[in-house]
Amino acid sequence: LALLCTLISSEPLTGSEPKTPTGTPVPQARSSKPFDLSYMHSRFVAGVVARPRRVLQSPFGKTAIATAFKGDQFEETIKPFAEQFGMKLTAIDQFAVLFSERNIAAINGLQMPTSGRRRATNSRRLKKNLKSHAMAFHDFYDIQQRFPGFVPPGKGKLSWRVHILPFIREYDLYNKFNMDEDWDSETNKPLIAEMPDIFLTPGVDKKGKSAVHITQRVFPIGEKVQFRDFVDGSSNTIMHIVAGPENAIEWTKPGRLEVNEKNPWKSIGDVGNALQVSLADGSVRTIYNRNFSDKQLLGLLTPNDGEVLGLNQSQQPRRAGRFINLDKQPTFIVHCIEPIDQDRILKLTADMFGEAEKKLGNGQEYFDHEGYAIWFPNERSLVATPTSLLPSMMANRDTSSVLRQTLTTYNNADVVGVFDIRGMPVIYATAAENLPQQIPASIKDINHLVGVLNVSSKDDPVLQTMMNLKNDKSARSLAAMGNGVLAYISEVDTSGLFFADAESAAMANVVLRKLTETAITHTGSNLKHIVPKRSTFLDDMQPAFQFLAATFDDQREREREDALKKKMKAIGLAFHNHHDLYLSFGTADGSTTNGRKGGLSWRVHLLPFLDEGRLYQQFRLNEPWDSENNKKLIAKMPDVFKSKGVEEPGKTAVHILLGERAPFTDGKTAFEIDRCIDGTSLTILAVVAGADKADVWTKPGGLTVNTDDPAKTFGKFGERLQALFADGSVHFLSNSIDPDILNAIMTHQGREIIDYDDFRD
Repeated sequence: LALLCTLISSEPLTGSEPKTPTGTPVPQARSSKPFDLSYMHSRFVAGVVARPRRVLQSPFGKTAIATAFKGDQFEETIKPFAEQFGMKLTAIDQFAVLFSERNIAAINGLQMPTSGRRRATNSRRLKKNLKSHAMAFHDFYDIQQRFPGFVPPGKGKLSWRVHILPFIREYDLYNKFNMDEDWDSETNKPLIAEMPDIFLTPGVDKKGKSAVHITQRVFPIGEKVQFRDFVDGSSNTIMHIVAGPENAIEWTKPGRLEVNEKNPWKSIGDVGNALQVSLADGSVRTIYNRNFSDKQLLGLLTPNDGEVLGLNQSQQPRRAGRFINLDKQPTFIVHCIEPIDQDRILKLTADMFGEAEKKLGNGQEYFDHEGYAIWFPNERSLVATPTSLLPSMMANRDTSSVLRQTLTTYNNADVVGVFDIRGMPVIYATAAENLPQQIPASIKDINHLVGVLNVSSKDDPVLQTMMNLKNDKSARSLAAMGNGVLAYISEVDTSGLFFADAESAAMANVVLRKLTETAITHTGSNLKHIVPKRSTFLDDMQPAFQFLAATFDDQREREREDALKKKMKAIGLAFHNHHDLYLSFGTADGSTTNGRKGGLSWRVHLLPFLDEGRLYQQFRLNEPWDSENNKKLIAKMPDVFKSKGVEEPGKTAVHILLGERAPFTDGKTAFEIDRCIDGTSLTILAVVAGADKADVWTKPGGLTVNTDDPAKTFGKFGERLQALFADGSVHFLSNSIDPDILNAIMTHQGREIIDYDDFRD
């Protein structure tokens, strides 16, 4: 049940249960029709198919719900699901989440080849290398007060890659170079073959060549580049770029990648569907070229065009999908016993992937979100899938596959999971190369895995786990190994191991005893392990239900706090991006030293850094907050400023601090990091005060610090106060915090010596 709830609540779902593309769904019973295979194409190599409604209505489900939830708490808990996804959780008869090889590769950080069956590229390793490049540039800057790439007169010409060698701990290699000679001199040329692995790039097989580049737009030849040159902000400027293999050069050879202004994507080369870059702030990002325009890319490659057009600002609702890797998105098929709210589904997917374009395929209407499609075969069914897979799913091709065969065999189970390892040849080949030699050969011989769960049946085994291997020898070896593990587990007392409380240990004991009641058997090349049904099953699971109840309570509280923290963290990031561009966190009245007039709140001027650029453009910045034009925008307050207990539209309790010793002093003085003598981690930047301190979000101002009784500064905030610190961290402060400690963290130049543990959660 926990697995089902997790799956269902973590991804956008939808559904219904047709036998054919135009069929009418029928409510599932224990003797109901088998799993619907209408849209399950052979390209799906893994997936989970389940019957949520039947599980929830079974004795097991009802007992679990009654134990884990009190009164109508369960209905209240699943109500947001219906509001968000346009269907009731209890109305979903069949739900499937399916993966192609490309999905699984993307999820695991592997970049699939664009053609053929070449080895997959580990994008996680590539990102780690890029991060090292970025950090090396920053370390170089700390010493030289400029970035690598500038060649002093009279010196030899060597690549920036050579000059960062000491900063990636390649001291011995660096000392072999003659810095007064060119890259292809008699001394330096032999060192090309000693290129460190950190410069390896996808598709570049020739030894000593790399496609990691800096560009001439950001690092002009012959010029010293410093942080002050990044006028648009370090988080909006690309530092390194991993170009296509055709742009690879000898790693010691100086130069920059020439980016064509009219067609920057073409000049970068064949990077597949994803471009890996590092930004000048040290972060590493992925840009998906199918959804990122030439203009946007050029904006990131231009450090001083005056535009705030980085990866944060560009994520407008219309382009929300531009920074989502569509290859990571699996396929969802859902069948319901009630009609689905299609408008709500399309609104949800528009927020995720951008606005959809209505199209026709195989004579049927579907909605294409620039690479991810939503199709409603009938009013009670939904298919959500990468657009490239939809035609074959619509054609309903009955092609044999491990997944289809398994679902046919166990067609009336509650949950079936399949993982066809051999059905993923590129991933299998890559994984086989990287497995440690200590791994038993039998592990490498696994063909596919199957798990079957039945909790609604009185007679079927609770859990069946099956495994198919390459041959009988491997199956026999793995069975012996598995039974040895089960024998060991059967003797383990979990009360003193791994678990912090008795409830967790009790639940683990129940699960472990169930798993070890039977041995693993093998027939030919097949293994099977069965957890049989027992009449006392529900009674045995009571500790697990009780643990589940406590877990749900804790999770709901954590989710509430995480949601609050997420909003404040977004505001903190916006403050820092503002500082990158304007060299300060801003002022209470929105004015800046470069001539921007006051009259609008600091919140308004953070909008471009909160993905609210369109709203920001509607303000007249030379008019006060209550002018005829600006007053109309009060009602458009973004969700990030909404605070608990504040019901009046356009009002917020998110405030900065004012006062003689406070960071934003008189409201007209800019708060700069250099002025934060106490340290950014010990200085409050903003708070979510009590609802009684709410004010119009566009109105300049803040909370004046009460040094005599500092807690009164924030009004009636309850037991804990949420505070954003100048380092970007978010913490909850107790209402019983020592007044001296609170006064200390409300000021930025008090020079107090305090302990983090005195106030941090």
